[in-house]
Amino acid sequence: MGACLPGAERGVRLCGPEGPAPVATMQRVVPRLEELAGLFEAVGWPIEDLPRCFPGGRGLGAGERCVSCPGGAACGGLDPRVAAAWSGDLPPPRGLTPARRVVVVAPWGADRILRAFTLQALVDTLRAAGADVRLHSAWHAPFNTLAPGGPMTALAVTSRPVEEAAKACSAAVLASVPTDADVIVVPGWSAASVIAPAVLAGGSARLVVLDLHLLDGYEKWKAAYLPAGVRSMAGGWWPSDRVRVLSCFPGYSMLYALGGVPFRQIDWSPYPVPSASMAGADPLRAEHIFAGGAHLRDLGVLLDAVRARGRLRHRLELISPGQHGPLPEGVVAQGVRPLTEFALAIVRSRFVVVTVHYVPERAAGISVVALALAAGVPVLATATPAMRDHIRHGVDGWLVPEGDDAGLEQALRRLDEDDALLGRLAAGAAEAAARLDMGALSRMVLEGEAEPWPVRP
Repeated sequence: MGACLPGAERGVRLCGPEGPAPVATMQRVVPRLEELAGLFEAVGWPIEDLPRCFPGGRGLGAGERCVSCPGGAACGGLDPRVAAAWSGDLPPPRGLTPARRVVVVAPWGADRILRAFTLQALVDTLRAAGADVRLHSAWHAPFNTLAPGGPMTALAVTSRPVEEAAKACSAAVLASVPTDADVIVVPGWSAASVIAPAVLAGGSARLVVLDLHLLDGYEKWKAAYLPAGVRSMAGGWWPSDRVRVLSCFPGYSMLYALGGVPFRQIDWSPYPVPSASMAGADPLRAEHIFAGGAHLRDLGVLLDAVRARGRLRHRLELISPGQHGPLPEGVVAQGVRPLTEFALAIVRSRFVVVTVHYVPERAAGISVVALALAAGVPVLATATPAMRDHIRHGVDGWLVPEGDDAGLEQALRRLDEDDALLGRLAAGAAEAAARLDMGALSRMVLEGEAEPWPVRP
């Protein structure tokens, strides 16, 4: 059993068989902190100094006030200020040797936004920092004979013939990843499960898994490393401390705990998108509002809000697959568009709307949110944990609880009509663009340390 992290003078300490749960992680799940405590209790991990109003605590007697909660003696239950009690408990530096030789793997399975914007920008940023970087890619020669050459651009990686060729050579790419590097970066668990045995068999390379799709493909990882009969959440089976995870989903920390990913191996960072790829936005001069994407989108509630509002001042451009029935006045359905046009429509918009269904074990819409913020365009979104991780309500965007149809209609009206509010949010979004840029990711790859990610208000 690892030593538990101390809380503040009065607070909570959580630890598991892998050691302490990093407090910097826990800060970002305050709205679900009671659930997290319940999870630790359910799996038998020690909980010390637990406020009695938490699951697993002693409970409050009639008329009794909680005195162990960081909210103070007047706290009548779980208080959001519990996060403040943990603000100083950051994990110590890991003392990793800075990396100079890096391999970035670009397999066929990586999504279009990741391969068109993030991976190439990461390569460029690492090289600018003086690293020796090799791009091991299904989108380049010698593996892809149809590749046009040059960097991975949105145009190059969305060409159908090039994509088919990338799919055909993907197995060969993953089977031949060079392991004589300090760090190997690979997007997604499926690809990581293929290359990890060779990486971990010898040498000292760190394997950095870019988990930007919330444990997608993680079952393959567990199939490779989780012993039969062992529950993943029990811990103790992680293959190596040399496997690190970069995730943009701290609001779903519980899923990582259930999956057995040691918290000490996770670095939390917003979805990285190079702002230079999304330059040219001017929200106050824009003529349209953008809504688009496909994964778990709730476009029906958006269209109902437009109908309730009546015609908007700015037209709503809907770039999404499927049939949407009769559209309200002022809404234009564009269907599916090439990635270059999709991204340009975001850059040229007044604000971006991302209404999604909340599914506890899945996250949706973050790549579109990242593109918008990288462009300096505000976002109106459903207040899921993933959205709360990326959007600061009232600063660089606006969050509406799922099911609050009136709140969505009101927010649409305000962002459509109120230039002063839109201007403030656009300024905040431009500030957020720097936070999502590639510098933080490149430093994490080279130095093994993620930069602090501000907790959302």
